[in-house]
Amino acid sequence: MGRNRGGDGNALLAASGYSFHRLIRGLTLLLRQILIGLTAALHPVPDLKQLSYA
Repeated sequence: MGRNRGGDGNALLAASGYSFHRLIRGLTLLLRQILIGLTAALHPVPDLKQLSYA
């Protein structure tokens, strides 16, 4: 009966590792969106309608 103790610990570690992976993935996506927004704010695309080549 004492042999099953390791299985409980392994299940807990596996679940926490999975959650940690999801957390890191979510933070990566959030950081990507922040960087895209900052890049767009710092380098705006010029309005082509206002440009004249005359």
